[in-house]
Amino acid sequence: MSNIEFKVPFSGVGAKYTENEKAAVLKAMEVESTLTQGTYQQEFEEKFSNYTNKKHAFATNCAATALELAAILLELKPGDEVICPAHTYCASAYPFAKHGAKLIWADINPETLVIDRETTEPLITDRTVAIIAVHLYGLPAPMKQICHLGKENNIVIIEDCAQAIGASINDQIVGSFADISIFSFQSHKNISTLGEGGMICFDDDDWASILPGLRHNGHKPFPSDREFYWKPAMNNVDFDIEGVWPNNFCIGEVQCALGIETIDRVEQLNDARKKRFDYFTNEFSSSSEMQFQLIPEGYKSSYHLLPFKYKHNKTNSDDFIKMLAFDYGVQAIVQYYPLNRYPLFIQSDFGEAYIPNTDEFFDNMVSLPFHVWMSDDDFEYMTDSVKKSLVKLLG
Repeated sequence: MSNIEFKVPFSGVGAKYTENEKAAVLKAMEVESTLTQGTYQQEFEEKFSNYTNKKHAFATNCAATALELAAILLELKPGDEVICPAHTYCASAYPFAKHGAKLIWADINPETLVIDRETTEPLITDRTVAIIAVHLYGLPAPMKQICHLGKENNIVIIEDCAQAIGASINDQIVGSFADISIFSFQSHKNISTLGEGGMICFDDDDWASILPGLRHNGHKPFPSDREFYWKPAMNNVDFDIEGVWPNNFCIGEVQCALGIETIDRVEQLNDARKKRFDYFTNEFSSSSEMQFQLIPEGYKSSYHLLPFKYKHNKTNSDDFIKMLAFDYGVQAIVQYYPLNRYPLFIQSDFGEAYIPNTDEFFDNMVSLPFHVWMSDDDFEYMTDSVKKSLVKLLG
């Protein structure tokens, strides 16, 4: 399988850079007085704060560390529970376990493939401190329902918007609903800051006062009225939360310079993805064997990926993927192994879950290449290959 030369590979690069974006990187390399913790980071954070309508935004080296900072802000205690979908990338969950939470796995809605009130409310106990609402494949989870649960039960709601930048519900953008929101600029995402990058956003001023030190090695300024600026040292180092050691989760200035530019293209890139998503799903609207993610009315997806459930009484998703790969050179894959099945979580006593919708979807899923820079010819070839595979498999 690894020796196949795919005509249409599953690319790990979500979008290519424009000449203006490349120029911004070169300029930052040449003119900035520091390549970390500088003016580009400040501008990127301010622009993102305005974009999400959150009071504070802090850039990080990746979304996983942004999620870890969220876990630290919760100041978790033994016995605290965090509800998280089992059908998501592992970084949505492990930072909270790493900081002492008991993970409670939520099931997905079988049509939208994200969690909702019905799949999360029965899991809430008096020990629940947070719910992680993951906007998977680019589709927002129903945030008004979930945020209402949070208010009813005094639970912190965290939006994992890693795949959903630019998505919205009734014109309200994701990242603006919850107590904390997280974004990713990893290579595969709709926009990327040179392969890695993340952002954590919230309104809480107390959190904002301690997060810079938690992100950057516990750095604090010495008193501004000291006699000599170099005494006793350039920066102090101290705890922001008693007993919680700091980290270095910083992002570089060059990446921030790129982020400032790329955020302006989110809508354009997402519109291009939507056009192809609509075309592809329309081509197979009469196929009972392919069930695509349902986009509810008023919801706007970022169309990050193109997954579907393949169901037939004589063939399965493995047969479908195998035919696409070996007969047509199209690299379809499966994604988001239910987290309770991984050794990391099993060995940490998080192997038990009642998630029938998650299991049913994952065991029958197919995810097709969907990078926005795929040529029209390759996209048409992939579409035609799917049609031919269905004909062969269904007889």
